[in-house]
Amino acid sequence: EERLKSERFKAELITNVSHDLKTPLTSIINYVGLLKKAGIEDPDARAYLEVLERKSQRLKKLTDRAHRRLEQQEEQTLREAARQAKDLLARMRLQDDRQPTHEQLSGAADRLQQLLDKM
Repeated sequence: EERLKSERFKAELITNVSHDLKTPLTSIINYVGLLKKAGIEDPDARAYLEVLERKSQRLKKLTDRAHRRLEQQEEQTLREAARQAKDLLARMRLQDDRQPTHEQLSGAADRLQQLLDKM
């Protein structure tokens, strides 16, 4: 339970930081592109633009990678929740070959809701 809370907090933090960086980063990348097209002749200014472009592209790759990892973790969490739900239903069937009772279904629904809340 604590591990899931910690992972959820980490995922939210990564999402927020990634989102907060993407908007200004996109602007920086676009403005660097515009300045490069402007044909600036000063060699120092061109060198600064090259540094800005390299650093902003590197930061973009890092934020994209973090976002992809987060999506992979979310998919893994969903697969795990589905597996746990499937195991729960299988245990219900093993306990009694008859149709599950209302209480069993209600308990399974509650457990499934708990699993979904942890995501």
